[in-house]
Amino acid sequence: MPNLDNFLNGSKQIKPEDNPNLIKLGGIRSCGKCDKDVIGAIWNEDTRVMMWTCHECNYENVFQVD
Repeated sequence: MPNLDNFLNGSKQIKPEDNPNLIKLGGIRSCGKCDKDVIGAIWNEDTRVMMWTCHECNYENVFQVD
């Protein structure tokens, strides 16, 4: 079943074009919820956070480096 929150409220994805501190990363990562492969990620230099969104289940994977 599709995620109705994204349909009704719109997607709140962060785009690297909107913020110069965001960097697009290549490579394949796995989703933390459904374990499917996701291509690419976004790295935020300010907060030291790497994130990617699974296209299968719309789960947003977020990891912060301490």
